[in-house]
Amino acid sequence: MNFKFENKLDENLMLLTVSSELRKKLNQPHVTCGFKTASLLIKENYECPNSHTLGECLNPRQILDNDDPNGCSITWKFTLIPVNKVVKKKSVATSTKKARPKARKTTVKKSKND
Repeated sequence: MNFKFENKLDENLMLLTVSSELRKKLNQPHVTCGFKTASLLIKENYECPNSHTLGECLNPRQILDNDDPNGCSITWKFTLIPVNKVVKKKSVATSTKKARPKARKTTVKKSKND
């Protein structure tokens, strides 16, 4: 069983192609591969590019079967989600106003002479 990963960054797709030789004789092993095996291949062998993250599979219901000539090669399509880099904005330094304590009100006592 052979597999190949192909990134199409312009279309935001990752293609996983799994192929096997056609079974011609009954003493040859019968190979089937479903989405569960494909997800294991991705976990063990695929490294996503830094600019993207791996999304969900667009066509998970496919099975590779080496008994069928049409089923000897299957391609699963996965979405690649672009990662937005966070750009820090320059902040303008603003002066902070310091709170001034309130001045006490002073009362002037009137003298009896006034």
